[in-house]
Amino acid sequence: MPYSSSASRRALLIAVCLGVLAGSARAASLCADEQPTPQLPTDLALCAELDPIVRKPNALPLNQYERQLNRYVSAMCHRNFAAGWQRDKTVRDTGPFVATQTGTTWTGEAFATHAPVLIWYSPEMMAWLLANRPSDPAQTPAQIAPIPDGAIMVKEMYSPPPASACRIDDLTRLRPNTQGVAVMVRDSKAARDGWFWGAVGWAGYQPDWPPPAGNTPALAGFGRAIAGGPVGRAAAVAYGVRHAVGLRRAARRTLPGSVVKRGELAGHAARGEASR
Repeated sequence: MPYSSSASRRALLIAVCLGVLAGSARAASLCADEQPTPQLPTDLALCAELDPIVRKPNALPLNQYERQLNRYVSAMCHRNFAAGWQRDKTVRDTGPFVATQTGTTWTGEAFATHAPVLIWYSPEMMAWLLANRPSDPAQTPAQIAPIPDGAIMVKEMYSPPPASACRIDDLTRLRPNTQGVAVMVRDSKAARDGWFWGAVGWAGYQPDWPPPAGNTPALAGFGRAIAGGPVGRAAAVAYGVRHAVGLRRAARRTLPGSVVKRGELAGHAARGEASR
């Protein structure tokens, strides 16, 4: 009997390990943005050249700044660990993902704000978070310091949902070619909310300012209001990051709201565009 029990435990352990490996393999095969090698900055001289430029979004015309920002994230300069950049622990969903079983078939549908995300933080942004948004709310300073100008958050977005599809062992092998990135750069003197907002970095990206023939609103700038239509996939990009800091802890007061039915937001956006 002892032998049988030991053999059973070994068999169970082997089965669990095989299941974990199989799950990891499935996740890797499902992620459209997984690359064969780590996607880290290789031209550190370029990163050093662009770093002071991207931290001052108000110093250049929008179309010029968009190009420099796209060069920066495309060169993976925001993944420079040696320079102090840090990231989330893993890719995460921005809302529910519901699985439904019909007979023997499973299907899934995302009800998230947008694509799964992995956020990278510049050294200044991470230092601010650690000091002013500690894991223990009791350690929060009585006077919250302002976020320093030049601080950056880069939100990489991945396809398809759920986030578990892209939770591979080495997250540096992800590259957001499909969805691109949303970028926030702190510039307290350039806008009322103190932030530059941008959406760049997907494969084939081109600056959207001056506006194209269809007069589509630019996805980047100060005080952006992103409308429906062709820019719909980025409509909630700014919203998600904008409130990530303020609503990080459940104890903080959240924003009032209500459930929006599927398609209702797009309908409102379309009516707003028609009334302009």
